[in-house]
Amino acid sequence: MTTSLLPARLRSAWIRFVWTAKGYVTGVLADTTHSSFRSELVQADASLPAGALRHYFFHSIHPDSVSPILDAKRDELKEGRARLNIVLRADPPTGKGLARLMGVLNEISKDENLRRSISFLTDTDRLAEAYDRLSPLRFRCLPIPLELPQLDEGRLAKPGSTGKTRLTLAFLGDARREKGYHLLPGMVRELSDLFEEGRVQLVHQCSFPVVGGEPGMAEARAELESLPGSWTRAFPDPLPIDDYFDLLGTVDLIVLPYDTGLYSARSSGVLAEALAFGIPAVVPDNTWMSDQIRGGLGEVFATEDQLAAAVRRAVENWQDRRTRCLENQGGWRERHSAKRLVDMLF
Repeated sequence: MTTSLLPARLRSAWIRFVWTAKGYVTGVLADTTHSSFRSELVQADASLPAGALRHYFFHSIHPDSVSPILDAKRDELKEGRARLNIVLRADPPTGKGLARLMGVLNEISKDENLRRSISFLTDTDRLAEAYDRLSPLRFRCLPIPLELPQLDEGRLAKPGSTGKTRLTLAFLGDARREKGYHLLPGMVRELSDLFEEGRVQLVHQCSFPVVGGEPGMAEARAELESLPGSWTRAFPDPLPIDDYFDLLGTVDLIVLPYDTGLYSARSSGVLAEALAFGIPAVVPDNTWMSDQIRGGLGEVFATEDQLAAAVRRAVENWQDRRTRCLENQGGWRERHSAKRLVDMLF
């Protein structure tokens, strides 16, 4: 059991929360399609008070995991002893994956007890609309919970702290193709005048999610590391959570060269955290991310070859973008807080 309202961070893809009247249990699971899922869930259940109505919150669940969850909790649901909140953060599947998911959703929609006891959620309005177009059940949009212990007042930017002589640009997260890490060397080359003049520096996290990295990622990292030392700073290993937020607190501009097709409807935890810190961002156009930076909170690019130009605009207009982000900071943190998430669920 734990005494805090929510865990410090919801970035892991497989964090489970199990609420009771007195609190909740948290644990990190592998994909719930894994054979150990049922035994791990049974073990978590055993630590809860007997007879309590149990509220389960499954965050960032793969669509193929919905069926194992339903199978594991079916009896409790039909007897009114459990409530499930299931958050899907990926695009709706296609082909056989979509057929499997729709089969489960159709079953739930036709059973009054199941329909009353299970809620399906996403963390962007675009995703909710995408699922609603396919599903017999309504999907709700939750906030991204960013009320984190690490995000204390000492680390928050203050109005008036916008004067800078050199801006720190940052790419945060794993070095993955879908997140555009391979585009960074070309971006730096196109902005070489800014780097040579000492106006910007690039900080980049570049850990590989698979051994050796995805195709092209090792080459991109090597190219960035071959640049003059004052131009870039690499973080090749995953950072502990406190170190990550310490690093984020030094950043002036977040660069998110994500694949537009893959991230049209999906959220970005890095962007959500950046806006909570009052940091402007460069993001792909026609995405959930571009929706969030309307009102001058950053710059957008439509195609990969426009990335460097968007970063240049963000650098040239940084003072204005930063001021607007600081003005937006408080409201953003209030909208995307753990308390608001819990209030919406219960």
